[in-house]
Amino acid sequence: MPAETLFFAVRPPPAIASEISRLTHRSRDLFGLKGAAIPEERLHATLALVGDYDSALVETASRAMASLQARPLHVTFDRMYSFKGKPGGMPLVLGGGDGVMGLRFLQKLLVSEMRRVGLVGAGKSSFTPHVTLLYDRTPVPETPIDPISWPVREIVLVHSLVGQGRHIDLKTWPLV
Repeated sequence: MPAETLFFAVRPPPAIASEISRLTHRSRDLFGLKGAAIPEERLHATLALVGDYDSALVETASRAMASLQARPLHVTFDRMYSFKGKPGGMPLVLGGGDGVMGLRFLQKLLVSEMRRVGLVGAGKSSFTPHVTLLYDRTPVPETPIDPISWPVREIVLVHSLVGQGRHIDLKTWPLV
């Protein structure tokens, strides 16, 4: 049976997801990549892994969000590059400099609330805001792109069916 995980994320609005998808396809041609593009409806920036899927864990994660206080923010990605990964599976990602600082701050707030409700393994000590575009064998060096921006107005709790290419948005919380 495939693994199932829970994570918190932010998603680009549909028009921006389409723009990201077009960039991914141009990048495949430009760099000779063969990996399949992540479908538009699954594009996201992960804020924190919650853990293996469990209905009780959904409720605990919801308690963390109930007390999170954060305002909407704007995110801007201005480069793409490959993360080091498993051989044959390096993620090509969107990354950013100052334009992703709001996501760094939001992630720290979220991880703090997750730990407060007992999700002790919550969050990594290092966090690199990114959007995964595809996985490929060919590494792509850091490459500037025309900035891709969107307003972040909500956080979503995602149930990922790993290996099936499916994400189910379980709950969303507005940033106010």
